Amino acid sequence: PLKNASVSGTLTQSTSTSSQQETRVTVPADYSKELTATKGEYLISFTPQISNHPKAEVADNTLLYRDIQPSTDIILQALNYGLKENIILKDKNSPKEYKWQVNISPNLEVKQSGQKLGFFIKGSSSNPKITVDSWTKEKIFEIQAPFMVDEKDNRTNKVTRTSKKGKLTLTPDPEGIKK
Repeated sequence: PLKNASVSGTLTQSTSTSSQQETRVTVPADYSKELTATKGEYLISFTPQISNHPKAEVADNTLLYRDIQPSTDIILQALNYGLKENIILKDKNSPKEYKWQVNISPNLEVKQSGQKLGFFIKGSSSNPKITVDSWTKEKIFEIQAPFMVDEKDNRTNKVTRTSKKGKLTLTPDPEGIKK
């Protein structure tokens, strides 16, 4: 059973040779609002599907949003390579899943490799199969595979991520980390 576990995912910028522009991430003061990442003409945005309107508490490069849903906090941390999001599951009353509306520029397409999501320029690769080389060189943005960590620092990948028709859903496994 969960107690103070966190689910983490990271939005990273690309070292893509196709776009050397700076990545700009705009984080809202109100977590229920849209978060955007832009790189030149390319944009992705995420809007949490929640009814609360928690305001950020800011400390250095970290934003804390308390009680975004029952028994759930969010921590966003700006890192040199991107933005890390931790969903803090305080206890068994935490929701079973977390959803975001995702919008991307019409000139981007999403590809999945395992639990990683990559955002690529449409038609940038003639090969529909993702290779390590194309993943590294051609992606504009990436969302790394989610994972869970409990209060004792035990880590597991027992988090399911689904992406369908502009919706991103994370489903933590409540049995994924034991005390």
